[in-house]
Amino acid sequence: MCNSKAHHFGLVTPVGTVSADPGSDVILPVHLSPETSAVSMEIRWFKGTELIYQYKNRQEKTNYENRVSLSIEELERGHLALTLRNFQPADSGDYTCRVFNDGCLQTGIVHLQVRGKLLKNLQPYS
Repeated sequence: MCNSKAHHFGLVTPVGTVSADPGSDVILPVHLSPETSAVSMEIRWFKGTELIYQYKNRQEKTNYENRVSLSIEELERGHLALTLRNFQPADSGDYTCRVFNDGCLQTGIVHLQVRGKLLKNLQPYS
């Protein structure tokens, strides 16, 4: 939480679960409110307790090589959405976004799951 009124912002995450099809690219939507530039902030994304992406001092680090990214251009508008490429069922779970700015910390969680599949061509019992 943050006690500084000069840097007051909130982290907005989806209310429900984000669903994706295996093999697709999925966006984990998070943004600052009010709209605030995040270019000078430190942003960390975790899957469970594993750090998978970090943005700090205009530098990016990732532990999911070539699979996760954040739009640096969108940071200016406070959009911190993480893109996860080639989603797999093992990627399902809780993703935590943490934003640090001048001693202030905001945390948000995005729930990600495999999109449900409808069974096709079911024949009733005779």
